[in-house]
Amino acid sequence: MKILREGRDIAFAMVQRVIIPIIPFYICCVFSLIAYRGDLVPKLRVFGYMLLIIVVLQWFWLLFQYGVAGVYSQNNPLPVIKTMVPAYLTAFGTTSSAVALPVSLERGKSISFMKDDIADFVFPLCSQIHMSGSGMTMTIIAITISLITSHSIPPTYTLVLFIFVLSAIEVGAVGVPGGSVMAAWPVLTGILGFGEEALGLMFALFLLQDSFGTATNILGDASIAMIVNKKFGQSSDSLG
Repeated sequence: MKILREGRDIAFAMVQRVIIPIIPFYICCVFSLIAYRGDLVPKLRVFGYMLLIIVVLQWFWLLFQYGVAGVYSQNNPLPVIKTMVPAYLTAFGTTSSAVALPVSLERGKSISFMKDDIADFVFPLCSQIHMSGSGMTMTIIAITISLITSHSIPPTYTLVLFIFVLSAIEVGAVGVPGGSVMAAWPVLTGILGFGEEALGLMFALFLLQDSFGTATNILGDASIAMIVNKKFGQSSDSLG
C-alpha cells in the first residue's frame, strides 16, 4: 500500500507541477498555428456553438437524472438541487471532483431524507466513477474536432468503442484539473487517430469547459444517492 500511495503521489506531482504548467504554452502554440493559417475565426465560431450545445445538454441530462430519481424515490428533486448548489459551485471553481468531495458529501448529508451511511458510500464513490458531464463533453468535443480536422465524423462503431474504453480508463482520473482529458490521450490517438493539432484542440476545448463538466458530475451524484437511499435506506436503518 505504501508503494501504491507513493506511486500515486508521484503521478499527481508530475501532472500538477510539470504537465499542467506546460499545457497553456502548448495550447497557445496550437492556436497560433491555426491563426497563421487564417482559420482561427471560423473555428472559434464553431467552438462557441459547440460550447453552447454542451452546456444545454449537460443541464438536460441533469434534469433527466433528477426526474428519474424523483419518480423512483418519490421525493421532490428541486430541494435536493437547491441543497447541492454549493457543491456545484465548488466543483465549478476548482474543476476537481476530488477537491469538491468534502462539500458534496456535507451537502448530501444535509438532504432531509438522506441516510448518513448511504451518503458516506455514494458520494465518495461517485466522485471517482460518475463522470456523465465530462464523458458527454469529451465525446462531443472529439466529434467536433474530427469534423474540423478530417472533415468527417468517426463511424458509429468507433464512437461506441471510444465511449466504452473511455469509461474504463477515466475511473480515478478526476483527482486533478484536466485529469480526464490527460487520461484519454491513448484513446484519442489509438481509437480516433488524433494527430498533434487535434490533440492540442482537444486539450484547449476540454479545459475551457472543464468547470461545467466537473460541476455536472458533482451535481448529478445526489440524484444517484436519492435512488440508492430509496433502495437501501430502510435496510441500513435495520442494520444500524
